[in-house]
Amino acid sequence: IFREKKNFAEANIVEIITKSPHRIEPKESHYTSCSPWQSVDYEYQKELKRDILIKCYKSLAATEINPVNLDFYFPTQHFNYRNKLEFSFGPLGSDKGESGGGNLFLAFHERGTHNKLVELNEGCALGMEEMNKVALEILAAINKSGITEWDLKTLTVRQSKFNNEVIAMLLVKNESE
Repeated sequence: IFREKKNFAEANIVEIITKSPHRIEPKESHYTSCSPWQSVDYEYQKELKRDILIKCYKSLAATEINPVNLDFYFPTQHFNYRNKLEFSFGPLGSDKGESGGGNLFLAFHERGTHNKLVELNEGCALGMEEMNKVALEILAAINKSGITEWDLKTLTVRQSKFNNEVIAMLLVKNESE
């Protein structure tokens, strides 16, 4: 358990004792950092998300929704649909935040933490393909430049769904970089 609230707790998976009939193999090893839904079959996901929406309206807006009277529209694309990704950086060859000899990797923060990183060798399967490609090209340029993880903050990459144009914003801590 990494977060405990009055009515619920959040935890990381340690062991699956009995697998749900709705559990599927996630596409990515870092799925808990970007989308825990990857481990739930899509038809069951839709049921759960519909129920969550109905409960939110009831508890937050005091509005009863009858799902029979509503049409819910769900996307058909399960991967490569996000048009924005924000990456952190970690040092290769180290899991303790020590310098890894100048080579960095793209990372997400491990779910529920601010100091543990998950290495993303190919970007994220939820992001549009061209965004991942651009992010990895920027990472290669950073690694060639000798910039350290201490000089960098984040890399945000966006892709227009209208014209597929990709833009990136690299936030640095050191003004000289």
